[in-house]
Amino acid sequence: MVETIEKPRRLSNVQALLLQLFERDLPESDLIEVKNMLSRFFFKKAQEETDKMMKEKGITIKQLEKEIDKLNNGSRTEYLKRIRKEKHESSH
Repeated sequence: MVETIEKPRRLSNVQALLLQLFERDLPESDLIEVKNMLSRFFFKKAQEETDKMMKEKGITIKQLEKEIDKLNNGSRTEYLKRIRKEKHESSH
């Protein structure tokens, strides 16, 4: 039987930086603060991307809220079927 050796995965630039920054243990309170800071950073990035996509597609907050309301108050299965059908029809 031939064994395969997996090539080690290279660390991303952010992984390497974080490893360098945190070579020592942090108190739990600092660790929580770092987690919160990173969460806020990635939330902001997601928010910016959402705003960009909404602008590109011409979607307003009211339209988005209406769709969210439909999803929360209606049948999610039926909603997903409708979305998939619309997507399928638009691709043809």
